[in-house]
This record gives sequence, C-alpha cells and structure tokens, in this order.
Amino acid sequence: MTERNNLFLDDKSTELFIWKKQLKQKGLEHISAEQLETITKQNIEKNKLEREKLEQQRLKGEKEKNIFKRIKAVEQHDQLTKEEASFIYNQSLLRAKVRINENRAKPIDILIYHVEDHNENLDIELYEPLAYLKKLLAQDLEELLTDIHDYIDKDIQQSIHNFNERYWHDIQIIVKDELKKHLSNNEDRSDGVHSAVMPDILEILKNKTTRQLEELEQSINERIADGKNIDISYWESLLSQLKISLARSRIQDRHQLLLEKKFKKINNEQLSISKDQETESFEDLEDKCLHSYDKAHYSPTLMNIDKFDFEIQEQYIDEIDDTNMLQQQRQSVMKSGSIKTDMENNRQDFISKFESDNDTTIGIVPIDVEYIWSDKYQPRKPRFSNRVHTGYEWNQYNRTHYDKNSPPPKTAQGYKFNIFYPNLIDKTTTPSYDIMACEDNKDFLIIKFHAGPPYEDIAFKIVNKEWNQSNKNGFRCQFQNNIFQLWFNFSKWKYRR
Repeated sequence: MTERNNLFLDDKSTELFIWKKQLKQKGLEHISAEQLETITKQNIEKNKLEREKLEQQRLKGEKEKNIFKRIKAVEQHDQLTKEEASFIYNQSLLRAKVRINENRAKPIDILIYHVEDHNENLDIELYEPLAYLKKLLAQDLEELLTDIHDYIDKDIQQSIHNFNERYWHDIQIIVKDELKKHLSNNEDRSDGVHSAVMPDILEILKNKTTRQLEELEQSINERIADGKNIDISYWESLLSQLKISLARSRIQDRHQLLLEKKFKKINNEQLSISKDQETESFEDLEDKCLHSYDKAHYSPTLMNIDKFDFEIQEQYIDEIDDTNMLQQQRQSVMKSGSIKTDMENNRQDFISKFESDNDTTIGIVPIDVEYIWSDKYQPRKPRFSNRVHTGYEWNQYNRTHYDKNSPPPKTAQGYKFNIFYPNLIDKTTTPSYDIMACEDNKDFLIIKFHAGPPYEDIAFKIVNKEWNQSNKNGFRCQFQNNIFQLWFNFSKWKYRR
C-alpha cells in the first residue's frame, strides 16, 4: 500500500469497515464477514435502484410540468388571439356604426348592419341590398369586395353561425355579377354563357322561389355528376346563372324577413305608447263631468281652519300689516333716492369677493375721444371696480430705520382692474387695453381700456414699474361673464452681493 492511498498511515484503511454496535442492535453480530459483505452489496444495489427510481420520477414530473406549461401557454396564446380578433371585429362594427350615424356610410357598413345580429339596437334605414348594389359604380364594387373579404375573416374568427356566412357568400356572388355587368360591353359576357342560350336560361329561372331554385340546383348537380348523354357546357352555364339567381332570391327573402320584424317591432312600440297615453272618448268625459256636477264636486270642500297646525297659521300675514310694510319700504326708497338692481347687487358681491385689507380704490383719468358710432349708440362709461394692492417693502434701508411697530410707508405692489361690459353690441370682440406714457410725470403710466360700442374708453393712472406676468404670481387677463379682468403684481428685485 502506497502512502498516496494510505493518507492516514492506517494499515486497516483498505479493509471492510464493520459497525459492530449497529449489527448488535439488529441482532446480526454473529454473522460471518462474507454474509455481511453480501448484505452490504444488496443494500447498495437496493439504494441505487431506489435512486434511479426517484430520478426517473423527478424527470417524469419535470416533463409533465413542461408539458403543462406548454399547454397553458398555448391556451393563453389562443385566448389572446381570440381577444385580439374580437377587438378587431368589434372595432370594425363600431367604425361602421359611427359612419352610419354621421351619414357617410360605406357600402360594407350598410351590408354589415343588414345582418339581424347587429341591427336590433341601431335605428337605421334598411336598404334593399339588391337595389343598393345596382346603384354602385365599378370602383365601389371592387372596394366592396375587398372589404367583404376582410370582414369575413373577422366574422369566421368570431365563429358567427352559418346563416351569416351564407349571407356574405351570397353578397359576394351578387357583387361579382354586378361588377361583370359594369366591365362587360355586351351581353355575351366572359362567364361562358352564350347570348343564344341566355334567354332560355333566364326563362327557366324566372319566377322561381328559393326552395324551387335549390331543388333545381340539386338536380343539375346530379346530372352533371352522372354525365351521360348531356351537354355539360349548357348545364354548367345554367348552374352558374342558377347560383346568381339563388343568391339574389335568398337575399331578397332575408330582406323581407327583416322588414317584417322591424314592422312588428314598430307596431309593438306604438301599441305600448298608445296604451300609456290612452285618452277617454268625448262621451266618457261628458258623463264624468255631469256626474261630478251632480255630486257638487266643482265646489271647493269646506275645511276647518282650527284643524291646521298653529305654526302654519303664524306664517299668514294680515292684509293691513302687509300694506303697512309695503308703505314703509316705499318711503325708505324715496328717502334714499336709489334702489339697487339685481345686476348691481351681483356686481357688489363680485367686488367684495376679491377685496382685501391692503386694497385701495383707483381714480379715473378723463380722456377726450370722439366715437364714430356716437350717432348710432348713446356712449356710456362702463362700471368698474379697481383696486391697487399696497404693502411694505422690507429692503435694507427700511429694515434699518423701521420695524413692525413703526412700519415704513406702503407702496403700490400691483393692481386689480375689473371692468363690467354687460351690454356689448359685438359679443365676439374681446376688450383690450393699451399702455401710454404719462406726460406730466414719468414715474406713472396711463392704462386705457377699450371694448367698443356702446361703451366709452376708460383710462387710469398707474405706477411705472415692471409687471410680473407669471400666472403663479397672480397675473390674470381674461374676459368672462361680461367682466374684463386685468390683475398683475410688480416684479420684486432682490439685492445680491
């Protein structure tokens, strides 16, 4: 034994280890070494098989889990595909509905809402499809074929029942036939039907019901399938025309059925309205009036006033007291010489809403202007409510020489102009203002407001300072509810070293 194999320098390291205490617990302390080795090998093999079995179960579980994930992913994909198809389908219906309501419907929109499933909740005129398609031009028919193909794909994704699929199939046949009529210049069209045979075919198909045409189609298919002693080209030509006639007949029957349902619905609505608003006949009303007259129901019923609540009696005002109160109100108005109208009261309420303790009134500046419209309208000065916002400027000088107990003089910090124009002739013209220099004093400016007839221009003198035209700092210039508002504050300059 080399030192590499015997790292711990133990001579018995390569011998079989025997756990004697464990054998004693199991009652196997008397067995031979060969038997113990056999049992150990069997246990090792058993554990190995058990590990392989567990590994197979683990692999099987992972495989089933992956399969379940794939199935779930496929289901989610199918669900998303269905939802996407449903969304696209509903959007196409919504677009058609919007175009119909806005009187710009396309041919496909009319045909979509001719289907019973969609026209119940939409009040539109039911066009006859055959007559409607005849009026279309070749370009419209080509576009309609493309739209029908796109819509059928959505329709199939939505698993619409076969009745609608047949409807669109018949519409396609009719549209293609109408398009061929537009593109062909003579009766001998490119569909294989000779002009000499056409009258006979039309005579055969004339005045036949849908059921008769279906029976004829079945018999022709059987003859063509048999193929004995028949002119195949003739019967195929007849079959092609038969399919067109059958499609037209089915569409016509469907249209009649929808008209009957709509007519029945209108009748039911009218009957329900007539029942709700049912009026009595003249004879019934006359008998009712005579009966009421005989029982003296036209006279008011005598009521005992003592039965009423005492609080209700207190609300009654005696006629003499009412006259005296009215006389006193008249005398007070005559002494004051004026009475406020509702408009003036509203104006005062508006003014008081925006007033503050630091606001003072502004005097008006007279201006001499001649107006072109003065011969047509009587010029009048607009009413106004203007305020100058005053406050203290606590600059370095004022902080040194003043305090809160003895503050510095107030200075103008902004203005609020509220000009009232309730009777403007041109309501679409917004009042405006102009800034002019003050010739007497360069420290002031003249602000003039102009609105148009019948109001004169009005001007005020303001301090010549830079405006802060930020909305966050209270700037407002708007004309709303017949009131032109111009509010602004002056910019504040901060000293920085």
